[in-house]
Amino acid sequence: SHNKSIGNNGACRLADALRASRALARLELAGCGVGDVGAVALAAALTSRRSAGPLKHLDLALSPDLGSEGAEALRDAATKCRQLSTLDLSGTGAPPPLVTAAQLACRPEGKANPTGAELWESGVHSAFTLRWAPPTDP
Repeated sequence: SHNKSIGNNGACRLADALRASRALARLELAGCGVGDVGAVALAAALTSRRSAGPLKHLDLALSPDLGSEGAEALRDAATKCRQLSTLDLSGTGAPPPLVTAAQLACRPEGKANPTGAELWESGVHSAFTLRWAPPTDP
C-alpha cells in the first residue's frame, strides 16, 4: 500500500501474476495510483481464475483515478469470483452507488449479480444508507 509508483503498469503486471497464483489471499494496493486500466486488468484476472486461487481481499482504496469503468469491472468480477469476500474501493473516483454495488457484490447474497441500477432502485445509495420501516401488525 501507498506506493504510487505501482500505478496502472504495476497493477497490470500484478494481474498477470494473480492469474498464475494459487496462494495469494490478500492484495493491498491502497494509495498505489491504480486507475481504471489497472482495475480492469485486476478484474479480468479475478474472473479468469475463479476456481484457481484463494484471493479473498482486494484493497484499492485511496485511488482517485479509479473511476466508473474500473469499479464496474471489479463489481462484475466480484459477483463471479466466489472466494473474494472483501473489496475496498473507498476514496476512489467512482460514484458512491457504484462503489457500494461493487462492495456488496462480495457478499454471498451479492453473488447473484445485482447491477448498480438495481441496487440504486432498491434504496442502496451509499455504504452508509440506513432504511427504516415502521413495524407492521402481525
